Amino acid sequence: MPKTLSILVLMTYATTVVAVEKTQELNGIHLRSEKLEKDRTYTGVTERRIPFPIEHVYQGMINFTERCNNELKLKRRFTTQADCKYHNDHLIESFVLRDIRKPHDVREWTDLFLLGRKIYNRGPYGFYELVRIKEFREGKRLQKVTVSLRMLEDSEVRLYTEPKFSRESAFRTSTVTYNLKKLGPQETLVRYEYQATTDHWLLNKEVTVPQVFATISKSMNDQLKATEEEALHRTWEVAAKE
Repeated sequence: MPKTLSILVLMTYATTVVAVEKTQELNGIHLRSEKLEKDRTYTGVTERRIPFPIEHVYQGMINFTERCNNELKLKRRFTTQADCKYHNDHLIESFVLRDIRKPHDVREWTDLFLLGRKIYNRGPYGFYELVRIKEFREGKRLQKVTVSLRMLEDSEVRLYTEPKFSRESAFRTSTVTYNLKKLGPQETLVRYEYQATTDHWLLNKEVTVPQVFATISKSMNDQLKATEEEALHRTWEVAAKE
């Protein structure tokens, strides 16, 4: 390859892989935004100590169907219009699908199911997530749990079930991971990670990053608050039976 052409290729490669990064800590959430070519990736990470048993925190974490915005309940199509226990600004409804075709590697996971979500944020959106759970025990005692969620393409959903709606989202990819670790009989460490990538014309702009950061921070904190409240409720229930 001629020298001038080699230099041009290297310069072109360099301009396509350089990412512009922004970081911020907002209400205990460590946030990062990176721009790579036409995509912008948003990441949120936090760790919290929750003063309740890991079993109760775990159940509070996966209590997906009881989180929504009750002001949007008239828009629900797949669940009842009864009030949810815990608020989520943009969530119309969530529903769990367990009667699905499962992959050959299902034995790697303690539990595996689909979660359908309908959202309203300046317009209606909807998508399915694959939920995979892995428990780590010493005997019968739960020590650690990993819960991972990944937004699916329509073609991926069809591998598991016939979708009730097509995917519509401002994000191309989205993943959530919760890692729970037992610290003691009444204390659980939660590491919560969120990441999403978008080529949406508005969410991609640098000027929009602070607004997206604020939305991610509030959503993650609302999730942790709902988890802690549900863990408290379950702890009280156990204590009342003793």
